[in-house]
Amino acid sequence: MTLHTFKSLDEPGQIRALARGGAYLIDRRDADGHYLLYHLDNFYVEIKYGQHHTSRENLHVFDDVDYLDPYLDRIEIGAIL
Repeated sequence: MTLHTFKSLDEPGQIRALARGGAYLIDRRDADGHYLLYHLDNFYVEIKYGQHHTSRENLHVFDDVDYLDPYLDRIEIGAIL
């Protein structure tokens, strides 16, 4: 699936596509909410939830790796080396 095709789906379709083919990578929290990061084919999907994880607030789809910056300090590469 391409990023463009994913973006053209309605939200329930995006969630189904993510559940079928997405790989969960990592999560993070900040003052604004709780974020879950997934990789799907050649792009990323970040789902933002409110502080209490009761409602989905935003779904951000991107292929620009600059958007991964908030996650980089949480990735442990020692096990890879």
